[in-house]
Amino acid sequence: MLLINNRLLKSSPIFIMIVLLFGCTFGSENNTSITFSKEEQTDNCTAASIYINKDQKDKLMTIYQIGEERAEQILDLREQKLFNEFEDLIRIDGIGNEHLEAIEKKSDICFN
Repeated sequence: MLLINNRLLKSSPIFIMIVLLFGCTFGSENNTSITFSKEEQTDNCTAASIYINKDQKDKLMTIYQIGEERAEQILDLREQKLFNEFEDLIRIDGIGNEHLEAIEKKSDICFN
């Protein structure tokens, strides 16, 4: 049971929407606290992140200095082994340490 402003919201449509939209969890002791999770974020991933292990070629091409050929390489390379961190981008032809630093500064890449 959840009471807000002395109103029971257990089966309220508004309460159900809140649970569905925000992924609520309830406090186990008094059932009056709600913790809202932010949009799914793991390792600083956001909805705007480029998911290097999941996104399609066109989205990969939005990564700084990644054109069509390198995006296709990413697709091939991730089938062999997923990318786990920025340093893994060295596996892409033409990406060296300087290039890697620039990509890390200018791109929002998620490795999940």
